[in-house]
Amino acid sequence: MRRVDLPAAVDARFEPDGRSHVRGFSWQGLYHVVTTTGRTWVDDAGRHVLVMDSGDRVFELLLRRSDLNWRLVGVPPGESLA
Repeated sequence: MRRVDLPAAVDARFEPDGRSHVRGFSWQGLYHVVTTTGRTWVDDAGRHVLVMDSGDRVFELLLRRSDLNWRLVGVPPGESLA
């Protein structure tokens, strides 16, 4: 996974117990439908979520603790950032 730190618009639902369910995210002008959610964890930066899009690509999203903004922090190797 290639490390980045880019803003992302995320479509997510939050449960009363705090769990999040990411449905999709916008990046580079495209909406990526999330088909699978993988591992999630919390650290000092915030809540990390690994997701797979409909193209079978894995991305890492971060809901930052400091400002509650979503960031794209991991993209598949070779993914264009332009």
